[in-house]
Parts: sequence; structure tokens; C-alpha cells
Amino acid sequence: AIRRGWFHTGDLATVVDGWVTITGRKKAIIIRGGENVAVAEVEAVLTAHPRVREAVVVGMPDPVLGERIGAFVVAEEDFDLAEARAWFAARGVARFKTPERLERLARLPLLPNGKPDRRALLARLRRPA
Repeated sequence: AIRRGWFHTGDLATVVDGWVTITGRKKAIIIRGGENVAVAEVEAVLTAHPRVREAVVVGMPDPVLGERIGAFVVAEEDFDLAEARAWFAARGVARFKTPERLERLARLPLLPNGKPDRRALLARLRRPA
């Protein structure tokens, strides 16, 4: 993790007038209360549900835990946060890896390259529930 005297955290940042602002991560990892949660792992559990067609997971900023897990799904109407929590529990997935907010969308916003627009989704989660 140390290269040429610098400790590489995997965080992306900008420096303006001597102030460092964290803007994202190189790896898709959510750090929740000191626990590392792989975004791909949570998305895989969600898309394994028979009523979920697509899922995208993002880290919601949290003043206490650092980040919390937010999820967006393209799914049938009866899939909600309670159903997601029950699904994760039935599979023995640790509670800290379970989404804490879930929004069902008709379709996911996409970037021009066809990948989900995680910034747009994170902006949605920053609005009050």
C-alpha cells in the first residue's frame, strides 16, 4: 500500500487551496463502521432474488458509520426493503452487508457507456427518505 513514500488508500480526492476533498473510490467498496463491503457482493445477492432484474448499490454518506448501504433495484412491485432484508437474512448474509435503504426504479440511469450512473443514484439517496 506504500509506494514512493505515499500510502495508497484507494480513495480518489481533489486538492484545492491545500484542502483535500474525498470524491470517490477506485474500488467499489463501501466502508460501513470499519467493515469493508464489496458492492458487487451485495448486488449479486439482490439480483439472485427471482423478482429483481437489476441492482446497483452505492455507499450513502453517514456521519456515524462513514457510509451506509443504499440499493436501487429494477424489480416487481412487491420487492421492498423489508423483502430485501428477509432475503439477505435467509441467505445468512451478515447484517452489516444488508441494504439500509432501497428504492425501486422502472429503469436505472445509465452513462453513455451503458454502465449505471452511480453519481446520479447517490444524489437521489442524499435526498431525505
